Amino acid sequence: MNKYTEVLSIFTISLLFMFGCSTITPLVLKPTDFKPDFAKYKTLEINISVVDGGVVVSEVAQNRIKEFIKTEISNGCCKNRFENILFEPKTDQLQSMQINIKIRKYDEGNRFLRSVLIGLGAMEIYADVDIKDTTSGKSISTGEVGKTYAIGGLAGAATGIEYLEKEFAKEVSKAFGKMIGI
Repeated sequence: MNKYTEVLSIFTISLLFMFGCSTITPLVLKPTDFKPDFAKYKTLEINISVVDGGVVVSEVAQNRIKEFIKTEISNGCCKNRFENILFEPKTDQLQSMQINIKIRKYDEGNRFLRSVLIGLGAMEIYADVDIKDTTSGKSISTGEVGKTYAIGGLAGAATGIEYLEKEFAKEVSKAFGKMIGI
């Protein structure tokens, strides 16, 4: 093998180990006919569930996603907006709003496969989001959000599901802030 072929081979392999793709389905919350006064809400509840039929998301992962969403809302779009952000529904909380996230797809992927080749071992999170008024039980807005991470090489090997969960939380927070006018 001559010097030119060696350099080209190393360059080609390096490219395979460094690039890939990351996609997001942005959360666009579609308003319903119910039009509440957003200023009246003092408490926000964040609920996560999974669809029936094979989707497995550990309680640890669900709690981590809730924490990421709480952090993004508290420190980002809605800083100092809510007196309480809760993870468990409280029946005594009047004037509260719920973010209900129903996960349709959750795949932690495989770090080794991501390091080997772009697109292999991809991580994915896809969910339906429903924002509700807790007093009436009526939906305020609904939408879908999703994120896929399939970057290869060292970046793919070094990136875990927590990164994808944080990006997912940022998308939920951004759309929520836009919905309530912040």
